[in-house]
Amino acid sequence: MPFAQLNGQKIHYRDSGGRGPVVVLSHGFLMDSTMFDSQVAALSDKFRVITWDERGFGDTEYDGKPFTYWDSANDCLALMTHLGVWIPLFLVACHRVAFCRCALHSPPPNECARWC
Repeated sequence: MPFAQLNGQKIHYRDSGGRGPVVVLSHGFLMDSTMFDSQVAALSDKFRVITWDERGFGDTEYDGKPFTYWDSANDCLALMTHLGVWIPLFLVACHRVAFCRCALHSPPPNECARWC
C-alpha cells in the first residue's frame, strides 16, 4: 500500500502507472479511494489513473487536527508533485471535493508556472 508523506500528513494513494494521460480521482465526503475501483479498472488500460484518500478517510492517517478544502487541494497538488505529475489531463472530483478542483485551477503564484 503506497503512502506519501505530504504537508505533514501520511497520505495513502494508488497509481495505476502507465504512460497515458493522467486521470486523478478525488473521492467524496465519507468515502475513500475505493469508490473508484470500477473506474480505475475501466480506465487504466489507456490512462494513468491516480486515486488518493483525503485526510481522515480511507487508509490516510488522520492526526485529529481540523483541515480545510484548501488543505485538501494542497495535499492533491503535493501528491501530484510527489508522483511527477505536472499537468493532469483530468481531475475528477465529487461534489464536496469539487472545491479542490477549483482551488487547483487557482494555485498560488509560485506554483502557476507548473500549470501553464
